[in-house]
Amino acid sequence: MYHGTAQGAIGWVRNKNFWGNALAGAAGHTAGVAMQGAGFNGTDWPDIAARTAVAATFGGLASKATGGDFAQGSDGSGDCALP
Repeated sequence: MYHGTAQGAIGWVRNKNFWGNALAGAAGHTAGVAMQGAGFNGTDWPDIAARTAVAATFGGLASKATGGDFAQGSDGSGDCALP
């Protein structure tokens, strides 16, 4: 919820799209947590890269599905998966 709210606020400042970016942030966070549950929970480079890539992809798709920009959604939600 916090990632969604924070990314929504950033989205509002960037392009007046709170809900698209909020959903992207929440989707990215959820994907990152799911990746940790799947065993990608380390602090080494492959685990971090995998979590970030999946979170960015899901965040971009969520943003695009709500009428937003894929690149901005993936940018914000990828950040949510970083340690």
